[in-house]
Amino acid sequence: MKKTIYLVLLLSLLAQSCSQEYPIEDVSTPEKKYKELKIKLPKEIENYGRAVATELKKTVTNMTEQGVDYSRITESAKFR
Repeated sequence: MKKTIYLVLLLSLLAQSCSQEYPIEDVSTPEKKYKELKIKLPKEIENYGRAVATELKKTVTNMTEQGVDYSRITESAKFR
């Protein structure tokens, strides 16, 4: 008797969870839910940010060409 009750409860929970509607587009396109945040910065700050990004890219490219393994980098003075 107990097994039958558990089986019925299990099947009803399974049927209920499978019957809930979750539209595919809500899952696959989250950008529809959120507006794009655009920040307007002064030109000087934007240019400075681009210069820093360019310098970082050069540094990373240089270190990659030298064969630096980023997983082994520590906070040691040798690396700095």
